[in-house]
Amino acid sequence: MSKLLRPTTKKQLRGLIGSASYYRDYIKNFSSIVLPLTNLTKKNIPNNIPWDDKAEESFQCLKKSLIEMPTLYTPVLNRPFQLYTDASATIVGACLAQNDEDGMEHPIAHSTVEN
Repeated sequence: MSKLLRPTTKKQLRGLIGSASYYRDYIKNFSSIVLPLTNLTKKNIPNNIPWDDKAEESFQCLKKSLIEMPTLYTPVLNRPFQLYTDASATIVGACLAQNDEDGMEHPIAHSTVEN
């Protein structure tokens, strides 16, 4: 995750925000953190996004928050797993999750790979 390069197009940025949104329950103030990035996906913004200091700060904070997420859930091998994947032209992401005894879903492992 620390090697994640900043998106240069709105499509890449939407993919990043979408993938990160899966973890929004584990990141305090997620909406506030990604707001500068979300603003760069609006109609009036060119497809090749104008990256500024606010966007860079938001991007770095998001990466740090994803890296510092709470401890991942320990899997219970006799319970079903969920596998979530997402991909774009430049990045592939996956999350393995499992529900606890109360039905609450928890991430077990996650990874992203850039092309």
